[in-house]
Amino acid sequence: MMTRLADRLLNSQLRARGLPLLLVWLIFWSAWTLADTPAMGMYLLAELAVLQIWQPVYPQGRAIGFFTVVQLLVAAALLFWLAGEPLLLLWATLVAGVLGGRAAGAADLATRWFHLILAILLQLIVWLLVVPQAAGIDGMAREKLLPVVIVGSLLAALLPLGKNGEDKRSSRSVLYGLVFLLLTLLVGVGAVALSRIALIPYLHAIAVTLVASGATLAAMIWLWNPHLGLGGIGSLAITHLLEDGSHFERWSAGLDARYVAESEPGRFLRGAVEDLLDLPGVVGIEWLCGGERQSLGKRNDHESGIRVGDLRIAFFTRRATTAAQRVQLELAARLLAHLYLAKVQASRQAEQAYLAAVHESGARLTHDIKNILQGLAGLVAAAASTRETDRLMGLYASQLPELARRLEQALAKLTRGGALQSVQAMPVEEWWRRLADRYAACHIAFAAGPAGGAEVDAVLFDCVADNLLQNAMQKRLQEDGLQIRAACRLSDKGIRFEVADDGSAIAAALVPRLGRAPLPSAHGMGIGILHASRLALERGYRLVLEENATGAVRFVLENRQGDSSR
Repeated sequence: MMTRLADRLLNSQLRARGLPLLLVWLIFWSAWTLADTPAMGMYLLAELAVLQIWQPVYPQGRAIGFFTVVQLLVAAALLFWLAGEPLLLLWATLVAGVLGGRAAGAADLATRWFHLILAILLQLIVWLLVVPQAAGIDGMAREKLLPVVIVGSLLAALLPLGKNGEDKRSSRSVLYGLVFLLLTLLVGVGAVALSRIALIPYLHAIAVTLVASGATLAAMIWLWNPHLGLGGIGSLAITHLLEDGSHFERWSAGLDARYVAESEPGRFLRGAVEDLLDLPGVVGIEWLCGGERQSLGKRNDHESGIRVGDLRIAFFTRRATTAAQRVQLELAARLLAHLYLAKVQASRQAEQAYLAAVHESGARLTHDIKNILQGLAGLVAAAASTRETDRLMGLYASQLPELARRLEQALAKLTRGGALQSVQAMPVEEWWRRLADRYAACHIAFAAGPAGGAEVDAVLFDCVADNLLQNAMQKRLQEDGLQIRAACRLSDKGIRFEVADDGSAIAAALVPRLGRAPLPSAHGMGIGILHASRLALERGYRLVLEENATGAVRFVLENRQGDSSR
């Protein structure tokens, strides 16, 4: 029960309000009884205990080990042994700084004024009681200072209770506490020095020192931000603090430009590392990537190693790096590593795209050569099936030049790396007749040819016709009695070419990929229809599966722009 009661007391407003007041009064009573050194030692030990409860050096809930106990005993022994005017002066000034810092970081106005009043009371105790006694000069009588401390304590105690929220413990609170501590010391020491040099009473010296300190602070505030169109000391300080950041910004901007301009990952990495040598404090850099170690600049004992993926970068600086500089170097290393890895990945993708293009070009040429060989096979079959010399010579005379032309086209395509061929216009009647002659011995039903003097793109129509007819003939090898029909006619959209058969329908899973991706094939690389469809799109046509049912499978090539002038 006593433990629960103690916890409630320590976690209530008593801890927030009562302990600081008790601490101020203990310091005041220590200064009041300064002549009794053993008693003052006891007071200092009590003040240390109160401060530990109010502002714990060791957080609550943390187990106190043997070394912690030793530290507390050593601190207590030093306070008791060194008890005297100098130690009391430093101790009271330190507590005033703590109160000033708490005032700056208070969560509400009432709490801020509470700590500020107590800090001012401690300053008065230091200036008017502790400093004169420590310096051996006349100050204010203790009896005259007692009412001031009483009134100030009552005023602080009567302030409304603040919120229970946590105070803002930040660098701002520490800075204000340090300023409060230094101001307390400087005013006291300055007043003693002025009193002895100018031979004036100490209380007058305190007043002059306070006025001079206030004027100095006002001048410094004005110079920090003069509001007269000038930058002031504040802008100069901020510029100096951000100087390292400007170096990093220039490096990151250069890194972005280098990333766009440089395509080779190794040269990009080395150039970016060279630029890192311009960062403040960096004298050398060593990096390890892909098993290769390289370095620039000088090596020393101040090394900061950072690893990101497969890239390790070691920075060598003039002196040990601060936390801010470490963060900046790590940010630079991570940014460089990610861009380098992206550059490596882009390079690999470019290589893969090149290899894919080479493979696709080779597949297209292989398919063209296969169609030419199948045309030659058709001529050989026609020669074997007829003994009419005149007809055979006429077939050779019409088809061999066509096969030579197609071989020249394949050779030109190989030389250009599969680049797009120019349009070769040909009268549709002549193209249709040559196609029928080329497949005369293949048992394909060719409809009557179109008339009207229109022209076709021989490269496109040969590619599409050969692919469709060869695929249909391969299908006939698996389905006996398959009938293949080919037709070419003029329509509202221009020339329409179609190939149909009465075999089985194409699998539904393959239909969406026709003409869009290579298909699995037992007789090749499955790229013929893809090549023909892409060529048709490039020339303003489209190759579609118009009908797909058992007994009726039909492919159609037609002008998708409605232009009949082709």
